[in-house]
Amino acid sequence: MTDINFRRLVISLLALNTFLICALAGAGIVYLRTDPPAAVARMPLAGEQLSKDDREAFQRTMNDARRTVRQTSLEARQARIEAAALMGEPEFDAKALASALERARRAELAVRAATEDRAVEFAAGLSLEARRRLAEGLLAREAPRPATK
Repeated sequence: MTDINFRRLVISLLALNTFLICALAGAGIVYLRTDPPAAVARMPLAGEQLSKDDREAFQRTMNDARRTVRQTSLEARQARIEAAALMGEPEFDAKALASALERARRAELAVRAATEDRAVEFAAGLSLEARRRLAEGLLAREAPRPATK
């Protein structure tokens, strides 16, 4: 490599590195100066207004309730899968589809009823203030949320 070609290579690499360093510095400044993105709207949890001990106890109670009805929940899921499979069959069987959907509905209602029963049992042991906070959490879940595109 000749001396002139080597100098051209060094100068072009210096220019390229200078450009890259400036680009990274500019991106860092833009990153630091911009506001953090707005928090994604999430559905509030029913017990999140409770004190830490009550909230943990409530979560354990709800997890236990879901664990006890896991088989019923799986039956509901299986019935929905069966219903979806029946809808995709070439020969449409309305009675079988209605039956699968009815089984799913019954199972889902059983899961909901068992979970709500456990929540009622838990709420019976709370103080008035804690029950009010729990009620606020339940209402927050029902509050209308802005429409998204």
